[in-house]
Amino acid sequence: MKIGKSETLDVFTPSPWKTLAQEANLGWPMVKDRITDLGRRTVETLRCGHMQRMIQADSMCACVAAQAADRAAAMVQGVSA
Repeated sequence: MKIGKSETLDVFTPSPWKTLAQEANLGWPMVKDRITDLGRRTVETLRCGHMQRMIQADSMCACVAAQAADRAAAMVQGVSA
C-alpha cells in the first residue's frame, strides 16, 4: 500500500504521511501520534517473552519479526524527524 505518493518503504519521512493525512482529510498531529504509538507498540510486542519464544522457534517468523521491528522503529524515527 502506498503511503501518500511514496513508492517505497525504504525511507520513512513525514512527507508521504503528511500527504496521506491531507488526502484523507485528517489532522497531521493525530496521524503522527498514531504512527508513533503503533510503531512503538509493534516493537514492544515483538520483544515480549511470549512473542520471543514463538519467533525463536521458527526461522521465517524470526525474519519477518526482525523486518517488522526495523520498519516500525524507522517509521517512529522518521515521523519524529
